[in-house]
Amino acid sequence: MSDITKSILEKEIKQNLESFSEHNDADIVVSKIKLEVTSIIKKTIQTANSTTSIDERLQSLVSGLQSIMTFIEDYEQQHLLESIRMKQNTKLLQEVLHKVDKKIDEEKKDLEFNRKEQK
Repeated sequence: MSDITKSILEKEIKQNLESFSEHNDADIVVSKIKLEVTSIIKKTIQTANSTTSIDERLQSLVSGLQSIMTFIEDYEQQHLLESIRMKQNTKLLQEVLHKVDKKIDEEKKDLEFNRKEQK
């Protein structure tokens, strides 16, 4: 094992942690939700205003609310699954890094032992 492998793993872990932090950044999350909900609301109002029938307007508004709920539920599910995936990836990389560290230490000890044996 080499220090290069260790360096690569540390870099990947750092990138994963930064991605995870960005993934959970409230400003970004709220902005994404706002954009989609605003779009649904605009479409719903446009559809509701395109008819003179009160029943059709109500149906359009109810449909719009259902679309918003569906979006929020789907977004939450996708967000949680992505969070879990990111955590698992980071944990796996940390475990591999730990094993690499142990292997590097073992190799150093073996090298020192061999040097002493040769003397």
